[in-house]
Amino acid sequence: MLALIGAKLIKPAGEVQRMSQVLSIIVNKQTINLSLPTGSLLVDVVGALKICQGQPFAVQVNQHFVPRSAYIKTRIYSKDCLDILLAAPGG
Repeated sequence: MLALIGAKLIKPAGEVQRMSQVLSIIVNKQTINLSLPTGSLLVDVVGALKICQGQPFAVQVNQHFVPRSAYIKTRIYSKDCLDILLAAPGG
């Protein structure tokens, strides 16, 4: 959050501004460009994609399944390949 003081924008103490980058990643065999903060995590990418809301899903990054508990510490880089698998009812 920024506060306007006089003619200057002031960031509150402790707030770090992250630079933006465009990640070019492959999701389910389609190249997608996402504008996300530098050093983005899997949780950021899943949130930006907005395709798994309310549905059970699993994610592979570069052919390795990532446990949901690791989404907050798994970094995503340009050229990474993600496979998002949605659960299908009726088996």
